[in-house]
Amino acid sequence: MIGLVGKKNDSSQAASEDPQGEVGKEIRFGPLGVTVERIHLGVFSATTSTGRVLRSDPNDPDLVVNIKFKNHDPTKRIKVNAQAGKATLVDEHGNEYPTMSLQNELGLKIKTDGAIEADHYKEFASDESPTDVLVFKKPVPGANTLTLTLDATQYGGKGKVRYVVGRDVFGLKK
Repeated sequence: MIGLVGKKNDSSQAASEDPQGEVGKEIRFGPLGVTVERIHLGVFSATTSTGRVLRSDPNDPDLVVNIKFKNHDPTKRIKVNAQAGKATLVDEHGNEYPTMSLQNELGLKIKTDGAIEADHYKEFASDESPTDVLVFKKPVPGANTLTLTLDATQYGGKGKVRYVVGRDVFGLKK
């Protein structure tokens, strides 16, 4: 059973109403298609307002989630809102992993390349393929299963979409 992330779940009905996603498979919200393409340990980059590219530490990779969007309606533009600050990641031991970002020399957060910034959106037509990138702290070595929970309201849906992935998918070595 998949429970509510971060909370005790007394009813399996609440979790069963939310769709279960599968990495690499599209979920539709009306004309909007959302695909979590990849969940993996890796480095990410961010670009400062002056164009300088900063990269995360390759010796200490974070968990990177790549999301792709598709507009199936050639007559309309669609808006997708950011998952930053909405999405959660938890392992089977109850450890919650915070989202990560890079900072400039002044300690200010800078936008992760490919990400939709928190409280922002992307608007696009059917001939465009925007993406979103979420970055979480690397899971503990004993984590075997991770549950990524996306807020479906950010895509015009209701509830949550859960992706349950094993260490073979996210690449954590024992």
